[in-house]
Amino acid sequence: MSGTERQSNLIVLDDVTLISMTGTEALPQVRKTVFVEREMVSLIVDHGQMAIPEGAKVIKCSGKFLLPGLVDCHVHIRSRNDLPQYIANGVTTVVNMWGFEGLKTKLLSVPNTLELREEVSFGDLVSPMIYTAGPILEGKPRAQPFMDEITTPEKAQVEVQKQIEAGYDFLKVYDNLSPEVYTAIIEAARQKGVNVRGHVPTAVGLNGALEQRQYSIEHLTGYIDPDTTEYLIPEIKIHSFAEKTAQAGVWNCPTLVVWQKLVGQDKYDEMAKHPGMKHLSRWQRVFQRKAFSEMMKKIKYTSTHYTKRMLEISSVIIKALHGAGARIILGTDAGNPFVFPGYSVHEELKYLVQAGLSPYEALKTATVNAAKSLGRQNVIGTITPGKRADLLLIEDNPLIDISKTSKIFGVLVEGKWFSKEDLAGLV
Repeated sequence: MSGTERQSNLIVLDDVTLISMTGTEALPQVRKTVFVEREMVSLIVDHGQMAIPEGAKVIKCSGKFLLPGLVDCHVHIRSRNDLPQYIANGVTTVVNMWGFEGLKTKLLSVPNTLELREEVSFGDLVSPMIYTAGPILEGKPRAQPFMDEITTPEKAQVEVQKQIEAGYDFLKVYDNLSPEVYTAIIEAARQKGVNVRGHVPTAVGLNGALEQRQYSIEHLTGYIDPDTTEYLIPEIKIHSFAEKTAQAGVWNCPTLVVWQKLVGQDKYDEMAKHPGMKHLSRWQRVFQRKAFSEMMKKIKYTSTHYTKRMLEISSVIIKALHGAGARIILGTDAGNPFVFPGYSVHEELKYLVQAGLSPYEALKTATVNAAKSLGRQNVIGTITPGKRADLLLIEDNPLIDISKTSKIFGVLVEGKWFSKEDLAGLV
């Protein structure tokens, strides 16, 4: 490569405070210069140690903090319009938890997930990297429309093979699977080297999911019934189950924010003032109101403090999991009512801190841990030379106040720079 080519592809973040997420403690590296060449971080040096080549694009970062791009490990991509919102909020990778071959109804139109992922991989869209489940594997009765009902082990094996051949990254299980069908899914997926994420089916229970080593447990299912806000295991046994979870190597994705949006029908109009609403079409707004109403109908908790109660009991479980050394990743359940792409990652970080994690520990769930859960720890999750340049530049220290992650100065996505003004144009 010639010197001219090298300089034209070089971005330099100069005089930045680096939160590389490579250590075990929150120790920012002050006054660093980070070189980004094409899609990769190429070099990190002390500020002023190396001359910046002429022709490089230099971003002055004095007083600013550089983090790895954030990962949302539980989203539902409803529309192409979702994707730029993630980038605008510093989310450079997402894990889509419900794949579709394409869906079009009167109220909802969802693109073909695999085709969308392919467009992203070719760089045709402003988008985070997408990892996706296939269609949800559910028993009978299915919990929601459009889910596949899998009622026999034989059908389970066929469906697992079909999804793997289609190219989905992993499988997702749901509430009403029978133990026999659930076991067939786990075994068939394991034989093919594909992991199984999702809910803990009611008939399987937490103990069964841990014994089968389900790859991830979403929403703390198996621990909590969100409709009643009751523990599904005796409270006195939470710590022993947290230790079992750690020993099994199971990932846990709490999605605290989705329950904090269920505030009652009387507050719907107030919630609808969220800036994320402007991205919804008229039909999406109708669908959201309907989905919100259906979710509220399921709640059997009669007190007026549902959100407070859910955060309290979730916090007990998260503290137990964290104390036992169990694996925790960040997810939001974006796509559900008032859980908006990108925006809600910053809310989830706040709730994780309220639940007892330090700001640094909360950031790990959206960076280091998330990368490990995807098997991509050599590509993303920390800021080190040789890794993909998915980076988030913010204006203040999130280790003191986690809410500062939303004060974004710019984002790098595979080495492409989006300034604050560019990001404003995305939303």
